[in-house]
Amino acid sequence: MNITFKGTNYTITPDIEKLCTERIHAATRSLGAKKDSALVEVELELVEERKNNNAVYRAEVNVSVDGKLYRAESTRRSMRNAISDVKKGLGNEIRKDRGKNSSMFRRGGRKVKSLLRGFKR
Repeated sequence: MNITFKGTNYTITPDIEKLCTERIHAATRSLGAKKDSALVEVELELVEERKNNNAVYRAEVNVSVDGKLYRAESTRRSMRNAISDVKKGLGNEIRKDRGKNSSMFRRGGRKVKSLLRGFKR
């Protein structure tokens, strides 16, 4: 898995980079063998800096695997919370697509079976 980090108005610390890497690996676990060829782009941004240290952070992750793009984005008051939200969103995207593929496979199998029933001798 090739992970690229980009910080916009934000300096990426080794702690945050390690946290992102762990969360991305956890979210993409269901990709299986395709995970090794994945191209991951992470953008971390300080959107707005307010008084009293109430900053707004944004985390965005794009995962490109075999021509498919999985994307998640979150805006929170803490970078760690934004990264956690992105992990949940990315995992949901991957699971949803996996469910579509398995249901299409089953639907195709049912169609073939019904066609074969029509050719009884």
